[in-house]
Amino acid sequence: MGNKMSSLKDALNTAMKESMKSRDELRLSTLRMVLSDIRKKDIDAEIAGKPLMDDAAVMSSLLTMVKQRRESAASFTQAERPELAQKELAEIAIIEGFLPKQLDQTAAQEKIKSIIVEIGAAGPKDMGRVMTEVKSRLAGQVDMSQVSGWVKSLLG
Repeated sequence: MGNKMSSLKDALNTAMKESMKSRDELRLSTLRMVLSDIRKKDIDAEIAGKPLMDDAAVMSSLLTMVKQRRESAASFTQAERPELAQKELAEIAIIEGFLPKQLDQTAAQEKIKSIIVEIGAAGPKDMGRVMTEVKSRLAGQVDMSQVSGWVKSLLG
């Protein structure tokens, strides 16, 4: 394990230890679950001879966990199980505390426009270049599932 641990993993581990000390059960169980998922992915990567998760990979994992919890909360609400929906929403709040602030659609599109101008993208043929740049610069700040549509319309 010659890889340097990501600072996001450090922050999650530190927060878990603080949760143990303060006996914050929900926060502790949520962080344990998050770290367990990350550890599993690191072990899989190590077995495959790939590098361990860096901050970008951890962030992507956290975003996936938030998305899954949003879907679960919606399902629980539909099934009239508000107590289970509340738990999912509380876990989302804990996980989002480790993510950068999400950009709203207008701010995200403005940043994407400036990336397009900066790299000199001229049309749909440059979509791949723009997407690569957007992913590296705005990781964790925007919902990537919406970005390709925005980039497509901006490159028109």
